[in-house]
Amino acid sequence: MSHIVVGSGRAGVGVTTVAALVAGAAARRGGSDVVVVDLAGNGGLAPLLGRYAPTVRTLQDTADARMSTGNVRLDLDAVAEGLVSDSLLRIRALLAAPGRPNPHHLDVAVQAVEVLREAGCHVVIDLGASIDRDEPYVRTLLRSAESVVLVTTLAAPSVFATGRLAERLVEETRVFPDRLRLVVSHALRGTGMTAELVAESVPAATLLGAVPLASREVLDAVNRAALGVLLGHPVLGPAFGTLAQELFPVAAPS
Repeated sequence: MSHIVVGSGRAGVGVTTVAALVAGAAARRGGSDVVVVDLAGNGGLAPLLGRYAPTVRTLQDTADARMSTGNVRLDLDAVAEGLVSDSLLRIRALLAAPGRPNPHHLDVAVQAVEVLREAGCHVVIDLGASIDRDEPYVRTLLRSAESVVLVTTLAAPSVFATGRLAERLVEETRVFPDRLRLVVSHALRGTGMTAELVAESVPAATLLGAVPLASREVLDAVNRAALGVLLGHPVLGPAFGTLAQELFPVAAPS
């Protein structure tokens, strides 16, 4: 199956929320098996799911044990041991520790992505602002992704940073331009610039859609570690359903 990468040129714009809700919407459409891999380095996914154990360490322990016996490749059973589940979103997740990623953990996480893809899972990788790091694991994940989703708010600094990031991804990282997508986060009631105007400032990426993340409903769901309830929201639910359908085309909703 496929994997997508979600990131941004600036921290705090809602990348992790977008990644989790796109994954949840994809899981609800056709019952797909969807896994979110947290490689943002800010530990943001764990509290959103109400989980605090950095489960990538479980995989590292498994990988180390296998290496001692000469078996250096993870399999699906081993990866599954390091995943946590969220019943509301209907997804599984590989959680990383906050702070700069441990190189050994990164190697294992990239292995896990390949194992999950081979097993037929859709994988959503949250790179956050780490998407701009010139490191081998980032380049590998970006170049092999079916889509690279950049999230921005309507604020001028965020739009500018996203435009520069999109250019660098194409020119330096060699991401194919037709794989770059743009998601604009705005208030529930439209204010200021439109998503279309923002997209004109980020010509290297194609506008995928706009989602109203700046709302009391989103904040309440985040604080209660209950993001999944937002997929039943009359505005947010359809918005993320559309994004999921574009990124992970599937049959009619289940």
